[in-house]
Amino acid sequence: MADKETLKRYEEEGVVRLKYLDEAGFCLWSPVSYSYIKKGEQKEIKPTKNRGRRLSIIGIFEKDKSFEYSPELNQIEPEWHQLKTHEERWKDV
Repeated sequence: MADKETLKRYEEEGVVRLKYLDEAGFCLWSPVSYSYIKKGEQKEIKPTKNRGRRLSIIGIFEKDKSFEYSPELNQIEPEWHQLKTHEERWKDV
């Protein structure tokens, strides 16, 4: 497998097209909580049974060319999932 610098050079030479993919998920519900934590520690909110739905977002970015993304409620299912460009997603809105 090529290293990052080699891939970037190949991209500049037009040999390959690099695309960056990332997925993130967010809970749509969070309990109201007031608490204190020790300096340097990270606050953690434990999920509850009433956590509700989840918003998942997957995106692919190609430098100076395109940004495609798709938000989905609950889980992203790879069998049927299809990314859409920004223009396609919002053309009917």
